[in-house]
Formats: sequence, C-alpha cells, structure tokens
Amino acid sequence: MEDKKKALYWFLFVADAISIIVAYLIAYYIRFYVPVFTVAQMHFVTLAEYLKLLLFLVPVYLLIYDRLRVFSPKHMKDNVREIIRLLLTNILSIFCFLIILYFMKEYNISRIFLMIFFVINIIFGFGIRVLFSLFYIRKNK
Repeated sequence: MEDKKKALYWFLFVADAISIIVAYLIAYYIRFYVPVFTVAQMHFVTLAEYLKLLLFLVPVYLLIYDRLRVFSPKHMKDNVREIIRLLLTNILSIFCFLIILYFMKEYNISRIFLMIFFVINIIFGFGIRVLFSLFYIRKNK
C-alpha cells in the first residue's frame, strides 16, 4: 500500500510541475500575443528572461504544495475543500514568488501576466485533481 501512495504522490507532483510550466507559458502568450491586452511601447522582459524566472517559480510552488499537503490523495474526496486548498496555496505561492522577484530586483514583470498565470494555474490544478479523483475513485470501487 505504501508503494501505491508514493506513486500517487509522484504522479501528482509531476503533473503539477508540468501544469505550472504550461500555465506560465500560456499566460505569457495571452499577455503578450493576444490582442485583448495591449502592450505599451515600454520595455518588457523577454521570453528568455521570463523562462529564467520559471526556474525559481516551479520549485517555490512545488515546495509550498508539498508543505501544505496538496499532493495527498486523501484530500481529494471533497472538491469544495480541494478548490479552497488550491486557492490558498496559490495565493501563498504567488506571494512568495513576488517576494523573490523583489529581492532579485525584477521590476519589469507584468502584473497582468501574473494574474493570468494565477487564474490558469488554479484551473489546471483543479482540473488535474478532478481527473485524478475520477480515475482514482473509479479504480478503487
């Protein structure tokens, strides 16, 4: 049974890491390439520099997710609690990331980008958990 719990933990860990990266890239695309958001002629950080920040973002998110036990399959029984847990962990994670940006003196990061990323990441995180719980519940019946 312990091996099954470890496998479930690592599956959620990897799925969340991938979803964070994908949400980040989609948020960048929406912010800078979708015509809904006009980009001023001022200097914005390039995609390469945004990708460097991703090296800090993913570990911060995964560490906070781990500490707050978001990877635990036990918590996936109640979707309302799960969405609240994801919302709170994402708020804490984005706050920690903003602190890191402040100390790195990265001031040219788009706030709209961060909000888009925040929303997409919550949607992806919840989607992963819903799919996982459907699969997990169906397998254990």
